[in-house]
Amino acid sequence: MVDSNRIVSFDILKGGGILLVILGHIQIPYMLKTVIYSFHMPLFFFVSGCFFRPISLREFFAKKTRQLLIP
Repeated sequence: MVDSNRIVSFDILKGGGILLVILGHIQIPYMLKTVIYSFHMPLFFFVSGCFFRPISLREFFAKKTRQLLIP
């Protein structure tokens, strides 16, 4: 089932970033590893920042309480 609210471009960016992380952890030339390490983590920060929604402290603590304490 396809969610109509998803932005496929961001899914592709995340998938590419995951592949770069995997590639960076195998035996590859040092220069290629340096290039991959220079941008794969900032890529994840950028993508997650695109979906940031500010919430109040009360809402934050209520959500974390439901997620962490109740289960």
